Amino acid sequence: MNTELEREYEAQKGDQIAIGHDIDDGYIEITIEDSEGQVLASQSYEDWSEDIQTIVVPKDGRYRIICKGRHARGSIQVNLE
Repeated sequence: MNTELEREYEAQKGDQIAIGHDIDDGYIEITIEDSEGQVLASQSYEDWSEDIQTIVVPKDGRYRIICKGRHARGSIQVNLE
């Protein structure tokens, strides 16, 4: 992966956005922001100490998840619960 992917999700206050990864190599950065561009979380693959990172949605609205990768191999899973 040498690209940037972006997805938007509609979420309600209290929903959880769970991001999992299985990265073999390269660099991955995940950013979650609200519809106003406020960043709720931003982490690189190297910073993750757990297999799954969970963010609790603070208010109703649309949320954007941006994944940037360089020379990355593996997979990213995003679940809205």
